[in-house]
Amino acid sequence: GRQAMTRKERDRLHKIAKRKRLKALNRANRPWVEVSQARSSDEHRAEGLSYVRQWYDGRDNGRWKFRKKLQVWLLQNIYSPDMIPDEEFAMLLEYLENMVGLAKQKTLDHAQALYTFYHSADNDVSISQHNHHLIEGWKLQAKTLNEESVERARQVLQVVAV
Repeated sequence: GRQAMTRKERDRLHKIAKRKRLKALNRANRPWVEVSQARSSDEHRAEGLSYVRQWYDGRDNGRWKFRKKLQVWLLQNIYSPDMIPDEEFAMLLEYLENMVGLAKQKTLDHAQALYTFYHSADNDVSISQHNHHLIEGWKLQAKTLNEESVERARQVLQVVAV
């Protein structure tokens, strides 16, 4: 016949099963960036711009649905006129007014760091450790930082810092 399992064996099997469930859940919840890298940046751009337009047009009638990965894309590309044209940028500024929590704080920090970095005489201003990695990225991409990007950062600061 079948022998009864000891408590220790049962606990060990439960732990293994739990670990398997957590691994599966973890795989399902990986950041969107990893999962969607196979998609082209044009697809991301189209989806992001469509998302902000849907928010702008459908926020009052309940047709719009929050999607974190698209918000992340928009916030990562907010200073790039090549990625987000002026019309959608204006919509995005209104979107930012309604943003809350960590996303709002990070957006404020990023805009402040970009603005301060650009306006420091030698682009080597003392900045909080939290934003140090941003500055390093901008130094590498200094040619993408232009007056228009900094003007966008200024507008973001005006909207988000309220």
